[in-house]
Amino acid sequence: MKMFLRLGFALMMVASFSSACLWDRDTARAEADGVHDVIPAITGRFPRNPPAYYERRLERVARELETDPNQLALYDDAAVACDRLGRTDDAIGWMVRKKFLLDKRDDATQHYRYLANLGTFLAHKWFKEGAQVAQLAELDQACKLIADAIQLNPDAHFGREHFQLILLDQIRVLKAEEGQIRRDPLIAPNPDVLEGYSAAEAANGIAGLVALGAAWESPDVFAALANVLAADNRTSIAHLATKRFEELVRDGKEHILPYPAPSSWQIENVAPVDAYYQEARTEADEWQAKRTAFMKALLEKGLHPDTHPGFWDGFDGGDPPKLPGYRSASHWMHVNSNGIMMGLTIVGMIAAFLLVSLLVRAGLRALK
Repeated sequence: MKMFLRLGFALMMVASFSSACLWDRDTARAEADGVHDVIPAITGRFPRNPPAYYERRLERVARELETDPNQLALYDDAAVACDRLGRTDDAIGWMVRKKFLLDKRDDATQHYRYLANLGTFLAHKWFKEGAQVAQLAELDQACKLIADAIQLNPDAHFGREHFQLILLDQIRVLKAEEGQIRRDPLIAPNPDVLEGYSAAEAANGIAGLVALGAAWESPDVFAALANVLAADNRTSIAHLATKRFEELVRDGKEHILPYPAPSSWQIENVAPVDAYYQEARTEADEWQAKRTAFMKALLEKGLHPDTHPGFWDGFDGGDPPKLPGYRSASHWMHVNSNGIMMGLTIVGMIAAFLLVSLLVRAGLRALK
């Protein structure tokens, strides 16, 4: 299993930088709703907001901070909005302003958010500027900030910050050692890098990067997800992740690390799982388009979910389709092996009974 986990994260190392952890008011809502579930992350059934959403938030938050600059949470909202809009330097600037106020008060929650956000923005900046070895100190600083954030709040983001740090740290090590990111996806720099994490935890961590970050269009991330799901014998769901990988490649999305496409994991009956994927993806795209259109219409009227509690009144997205019943090859192997063992156990019990009976009879004859 560790080999699959190391493979999955090696595949994921580079592409996942853009899916790193951010913290604003949307993060808290997402954590309450638990949107990191694996199947919604694979099929796209999770909220994604249009640029206008972040533009309106940034405009309003900036005005509010001019009136009252002591609202620490608003600095996170402004910074994350800038980062979502591709304005990484501005995002870092908002964190600098927040740090000035944090130095004057003791607020562990706000300090955690500052560390997590600034570390993420610095990592984004390093990658956007070409991931240069000469600027590796910037990534070193990002890793340290995120590690400090984890120490303050180890369970935030469903624990996905642990996986974010693992990925960034391995990139940092590879850059420092070789001057470039290693091109062999089968080799992880540290065989024990995932020691203490199960495949299920890794899968949930990756799903969190997709649903709460920006990894929705990264083939590398879905290849990694397929690998860790297969390592946990969740072969049908691994097949779904493979389908998303193939969809992205067909759409022209490039995977940064060169490797063969993830296997189409052997399952008993692939047809219903393929049909479900197509149905779920179609439904998710239609749901997202409907949601975006609904948002844009209200945003143009000056309404925003942050300020209008009834913003979502009248929006009915419906329910996503349910995954059909299936049995994986590993399931049947497990059942068959159990059946064989049960059969052998029964035969052994019968043989033991017959042997004891023969011995008892022999003893009785000897006594006579």
